[in-house]
Amino acid sequence: PADWIGDYKKALDQMQQAGLEAIKRLPVESGSGPGANVGPSLPLEKYAGTYSDPWYGTVTIKKNGQGPVTGLTIQFDHTPTMHGALEHVRYDTFRTRFVNRQFEDAYLSFALKADGTIDQVKLAAVSPLADFSYDYQDLLLTPVK
Repeated sequence: PADWIGDYKKALDQMQQAGLEAIKRLPVESGSGPGANVGPSLPLEKYAGTYSDPWYGTVTIKKNGQGPVTGLTIQFDHTPTMHGALEHVRYDTFRTRFVNRQFEDAYLSFALKADGTIDQVKLAAVSPLADFSYDYQDLLLTPVK
């Protein structure tokens, strides 16, 4: 007879190992690696503001001195429990640290216009194992004027 429980455990172990291998290939966090000590391009208060995505709605970034590294925080306005600190990674990329750990952390990459103002923000899940329902890559945040 088939050993369904054993086969299931073996499959889970393989997925866990694949996940650990994928984590080893993640971009280097702030503190080491190329570009780690570069940026951000703007003073932190210039990243603060309200951003909008046509599908999701608004996201608010604030500079309030309470983030562990940068003093920037993020709030997904239509999801009150989705908020936390932003940490600088390199250049104009930051990483979320959501208070509610049920939410996957994400990278936020700010693109600047030629005049140095923010043009848009793209997001990507930090973990390659993030559930597909965290569709951060589908968000395109633009500053609300």
